Amino acid sequence: KKGTLKSFLGNMILEEGMKDEVLITKHELACARICIKYVKEEYKRTKKAANGKKVKMFPERKYDLTKVYNAPMGGTADITIIEFGGVLHIIDYKNGRMSVDVNDNSQLRIYALGAFYRFHKKYKFKKIKVTVVQPNDNHVDGAIRSQTVSVKELLKWEQKVLVPALKKVVSKKGKLVP
Repeated sequence: KKGTLKSFLGNMILEEGMKDEVLITKHELACARICIKYVKEEYKRTKKAANGKKVKMFPERKYDLTKVYNAPMGGTADITIIEFGGVLHIIDYKNGRMSVDVNDNSQLRIYALGAFYRFHKKYKFKKIKVTVVQPNDNHVDGAIRSQTVSVKELLKWEQKVLVPALKKVVSKKGKLVP
């Protein structure tokens, strides 16, 4: 609805996982608008590319991979877009000024794996696209950065990087590094 974003202006917000409340200023709203505009454009582009096939979009979708890995694993993707033609797209909004690299981003790949395992039987994914929307960062590649990999590449990363790391964490032999 038009105008609903403005209703947050001047409010103090405390979301799950946050230590301190944040005052919503015009700057925060402008950043949110960048993300909202991108998501709307991407959804429209995806629908057009789908040639009449359905497209699904899920905001704030939680993915629990605990049963897949027999270890506590998962997270919440800000936006998940599924194109029935074979593309799974994970979009994550970052508000910080410290640059977040989209390439080989573990957090986004875990979200992508969660979505893949949740939906792969219904939709035959060929590609996985992950996007960071980070308006507060002055990244050389801009505020919106994406990486696309094949499903095969994502599953290879899972076996070569994620699973060995999880084994170390579960065995308590690995060193946790923030």
